Amino acid sequence: MKKTIGLIILLLTAAPLWSQQDSTYFQVGVNVMRLLTMNQPVSELWNPYQLHVEWGNGQVGARVSLNVVSTSETEEPSSFNGNTRFSDDSTSMDLRVGAFMERRLGKSWSTKFAADFFIANRDRAYNTVTRDVDGLLVKQDITSSRSEVGGSISLIPEWHITSRVTLSTELNLLLASTSSSTSTRSSDFPEFNSIVDKGGNYVRLRPPTALFLLVRF
Repeated sequence: MKKTIGLIILLLTAAPLWSQQDSTYFQVGVNVMRLLTMNQPVSELWNPYQLHVEWGNGQVGARVSLNVVSTSETEEPSSFNGNTRFSDDSTSMDLRVGAFMERRLGKSWSTKFAADFFIANRDRAYNTVTRDVDGLLVKQDITSSRSEVGGSISLIPEWHITSRVTLSTELNLLLASTSSSTSTRSSDFPEFNSIVDKGGNYVRLRPPTALFLLVRF
């Protein structure tokens, strides 16, 4: 892991030194596949990034990708749900910063090799409020969080529809450490309150599930 992060930092530091001012470009885009699957549960197989920004010079460059999603659902007490109030709030954030080397394969095609540093966070809070047989309010809270920190290397084929519009996808090899925490609390049975913390790591190959539509300036 330390070697991977060191390589990413080295590429980010060296990229500006290799720049060629006469062929520099700046492009921004969106992940079309992520927009189509936004309402579906997050899967480790899907590329999570929605927004993508790049700077390059035809040989090397730097890139930043971001995804932020926040949802909130509330069900008010009624006779249909046992006069219980339910709330479910979740947020997710994915950020990566990296550098790449680029090679042109003709007028319409090019390929890139990228090294990135990334972080990801997932938080969810599920709460219920009801009244017991004595009319007292009973609250139950279940919260969970998960974070990832790691590095990745990517192979990125690109199809240049025009000189300013590009479609690209990417194959990613991910290496990351993870930590998670789950907390359960009840005002009615506080003796069963618990917090479970876990840690781990993974190496994962993510298939080309992104389709970035990029516009060059």
